Amino acid sequence: MSPHLRDTWSTVDKSLSSSQRIRFNALISASLESADALTPADFALDVCQAVAVSRNLHSTADPGSYVHQLPIRAWWFSDGLYIVRTHPKFKYLLGAQIEQVGSYSPEKAAIRVAPFISGVDAVAHVRSAWFLSSPEVLHRIGATPSSDHVTLKLRLRDGTQKALRLGIEETQDPAEPLFEPMSPGDSKQPGRWDRVLDGVVDIPLTYWPAKNLSWRWIGSQSNILYIRSTSIWGENDRYGMLTELFNLVTNEVVSRKPKYVVVDLRFNTGGDFFNTVMFSEALPKLIPPDGRIFVLVGPNTISAALVTAALLKGYGRDKVALVGDVLSDNTSFWSESTGPLELPNSKIQVTTATKHLDWANGCSNLDLCSWGNVAFGQPSVSLKPEIRIVPKFSDYANGRDPVLEEVLSIAQ
Repeated sequence: MSPHLRDTWSTVDKSLSSSQRIRFNALISASLESADALTPADFALDVCQAVAVSRNLHSTADPGSYVHQLPIRAWWFSDGLYIVRTHPKFKYLLGAQIEQVGSYSPEKAAIRVAPFISGVDAVAHVRSAWFLSSPEVLHRIGATPSSDHVTLKLRLRDGTQKALRLGIEETQDPAEPLFEPMSPGDSKQPGRWDRVLDGVVDIPLTYWPAKNLSWRWIGSQSNILYIRSTSIWGENDRYGMLTELFNLVTNEVVSRKPKYVVVDLRFNTGGDFFNTVMFSEALPKLIPPDGRIFVLVGPNTISAALVTAALLKGYGRDKVALVGDVLSDNTSFWSESTGPLELPNSKIQVTTATKHLDWANGCSNLDLCSWGNVAFGQPSVSLKPEIRIVPKFSDYANGRDPVLEEVLSIAQ
């Protein structure tokens, strides 16, 4: 491994503690010593492992094309790991539960790959599904003797068990964002893989195609305002979402005066939280005293989306309830990336985090902290969901959203 990661990246990124830096340097040294024997995939995974030492989500390495995938994509549900997307050739595997990956159970394999994934346990668990569909990764953790194929033990949707040897995918699915396995996406997209939800007539709102901001009135009397965001950016410019949210508040919240508002951030990959500061402060003040705001969250509520949840909770307090699963990060983390750093020889992209944020206790040191956190952070904020619900695979496959269903049962 080039010492560039040690000598350049680690001097810019601030997420490593003193003890973590010792571990980081030891991993770099060990990789340098064995550099001549490393495969390209092992080199990329060494980079991932070193960068992930801080467990900071915003300090991450992308192994890119050095790590290949099987012709399936899986997702974790409360009752296990299931195949939710496949190459058309393997459509019959849709909905199969993965009971064994090589010689490991999925749960053991997820624990073994966690050191290569940046972030807290919750996000490492979710993202492990991607790593567990890579023969090179499975070979690295000792689950399989081969780095180009793996044997899976599956329970198909009809209940039958099947052992199947799969090799590296022949053609890549054009839709690769993190939560795309869950969404049907564009059914007419050339080269598109098959999805579990392809046969579902009424797709739950949270799995609709990605959109920075959308809203509609829902509930038995269409009196609950449902707002969904999958990215905290404007459609055409960085801060365009600020204007969109201003119009939403003016035309929908102020005009129609909802008692209940649902803000769905479960599959929001982040962006720039300055877009949502005004909205987060204003919304709790604009609903009735006996009204509620339900913020739907989970391990894919990332970065600026997590900050938006924290701002809503901080400004709204008891009016705001977080519903869903554990979020993608702690309330205290490092962010404010200066942009990805590219390792000179491998061209692997490594992100950097340079400013500290603390959304539970506030952050007051401008030299250390993001100025947005200093200016807008609220004290004593908890991001632990008041109502924790993790869908089962059967919920998803049948087009049900138990998280939103629970909110509607409370609001109605």
